Amino acid sequence: MEPFLVTTFLILLFLLILWGLLDVFYRHYKKDPTVEMYWIFIILLFPFLGTLLYFHRKHSQRPKSSLFSQRI
Repeated sequence: MEPFLVTTFLILLFLLILWGLLDVFYRHYKKDPTVEMYWIFIILLFPFLGTLLYFHRKHSQRPKSSLFSQRI
């Protein structure tokens, strides 16, 4: 592989991990603060897959509301 591609991939991987960790830190887990520590552990143990899993779970737990589902 080209050194440029390897360097670009590593920089993008680092930014993805950093984005995931910052999102975990700024999201407030009021009901169970140990969940935050679990996600940090998972992201650091499995950098690429852990971050993708975190964002997938975060998106799937978001309440599904839209402008069309609200009653007027």
